Amino acid sequence: MFVAKNKKFRKIIALILVVTTSVLGMPAGVFIESAGAAINKAFNYQGKLMNASGNAVSDASYDIKFVIYDAETGGNCVWTVRGACVAPTAKSITTSGGLFSTLLGEAGDNALPDFSSDVYWIGITVAGDSEMTPRKRIGSVPQAINADHVDSTGYIRINTATTTIPAFSVQNGSGTDSFTIGRSGNATTTGNWTANDTLFVKDGNVGIGLQNPSYPLHISGNAYIAGSATTTGSFYGPGSFVIKENGNVGIGTTAPGSTLHV
Repeated sequence: MFVAKNKKFRKIIALILVVTTSVLGMPAGVFIESAGAAINKAFNYQGKLMNASGNAVSDASYDIKFVIYDAETGGNCVWTVRGACVAPTAKSITTSGGLFSTLLGEAGDNALPDFSSDVYWIGITVAGDSEMTPRKRIGSVPQAINADHVDSTGYIRINTATTTIPAFSVQNGSGTDSFTIGRSGNATTTGNWTANDTLFVKDGNVGIGLQNPSYPLHISGNAYIAGSATTTGSFYGPGSFVIKENGNVGIGTTAPGSTLHV
């Protein structure tokens, strides 16, 4: 809240930027409406106009200019509620007991700037007065509109704004998908996988107990199989124990010539 004295009014303007965070007991202030993939980026600005005697102005409509700047003083205009930065025009606001509330960025207003980066201040000008000082900094709530990158179309996007990702995708610094989960539930990665420092997936090989598997399934340590195991190749054990693909078992030899070759 701030007080500014100009030649016509003493104005007390309260900028309320409160995001609705709970279904129950939702506070007034900034609100974001969503319909499908669309998001209403308008935010609520509330205040009170008072005359030089400290009394609320008469209930009426007042022309108020709202301008967003990139600096607290001076700087550049990046948005104006109506008109253009070179010639801002006012928006008609109706007071009740001096209080007013308006939705900036609603239909009839200019589209709001991107709040995902930079810091902005809003300046207010009532009727023929000069712009009130100081400008009010716009807080983090409108900037949180950047969460529009998580929308209701079925996409979760990290480090990207595109909607062509199947369902969930994480990109690397160069913008290439490193990990993707498709709508069917299939997961794809262009890198290696590590789980609990014991399970490793690298170059198409799976290693259990070792980081650099050399075979489709490479186990370092003992293996226990509960149930049947089927293989179309040979099976080698410690030392010179082998079960060949033709069913011959070799003990002390890796080339058994009979069913049991010792």
